[in-house]
Amino acid sequence: MDLIAQAGIENIRDKSLKMTSYLIYLVDNLLTEEPYNFKLATPRLPNQRGGHIALEHDEAKTIHEQLLEYNIIHDFRPPNFLRFTPSPLSNSYEDIWILVDTLKKIVDEVKKLMHTP
Repeated sequence: MDLIAQAGIENIRDKSLKMTSYLIYLVDNLLTEEPYNFKLATPRLPNQRGGHIALEHDEAKTIHEQLLEYNIIHDFRPPNFLRFTPSPLSNSYEDIWILVDTLKKIVDEVKKLMHTP
């Protein structure tokens, strides 16, 4: 509670919006096209979303299982939603980049396994 009081709830919310906006930016630019095919399932407007970003993907369950192997904390909502909540007090923008890069690696690996005879 002391950390929250010291940082200030307005500052925490501001950083949360910046972090989720950065995640949306990376998803839009790196994960929406083939072969990744993620779809944003969270409102784009900052005043219409909370502190998480939900992504939709046909292989969400498989991706979820692989994210656990990478020790990436997230939420899986069957049948095809993954939710990520960057914490303004404990995550960095680099952590968000690592998440997106890991999502790319997972999809690349899944696609490779599906096409291997």
